[in-house]
Amino acid sequence: CGPRDENIDKRIRIYNANTENEERGRMAVHCDISLLESLYDEARGRRPRIPAVVIQVDACAFEVEGTFGKGLVTSICAPELVRLYNEFGDRLFARNVRGWLGARKGSVNAAIIATLEDEKESGNFWAYNNGITIVCDAYDYDKATGKLKLHNFSIVNGCQTTVALTK
Repeated sequence: CGPRDENIDKRIRIYNANTENEERGRMAVHCDISLLESLYDEARGRRPRIPAVVIQVDACAFEVEGTFGKGLVTSICAPELVRLYNEFGDRLFARNVRGWLGARKGSVNAAIIATLEDEKESGNFWAYNNGITIVCDAYDYDKATGKLKLHNFSIVNGCQTTVALTK
């Protein structure tokens, strides 16, 4: 256990791309000390989700209300998700039940990355993606500017998509 290390990330990518490991259902995940500390603190209720952030979203967003409370349905541009991941890392997924599953050859995540890299297909990324779900305690949405402020939030569905965008 130590700080995040690009050499370890590289070795993990090689290990996860190995066909034999894939066939046997083996996969490595880089659990650096900051991720372990954050998961422990989260499990103990000592660490809130990310306190607040402002993101740019589509100005055509709409609110929905139900027994769950209220929510906002909108589109978020890929660079915004990349920015969030670069700023907060795996902490962005504190309430997600699983982390990044790797991008082994033939996997869904490898297909996501291939779509992003294909000049003809990348324009269809929005249509191919099943969406991202972010939970938060509260939000402030300014329809005029498309600015969305999230309070105490976490991505609970969309880890694979978000991380694939950064690869």
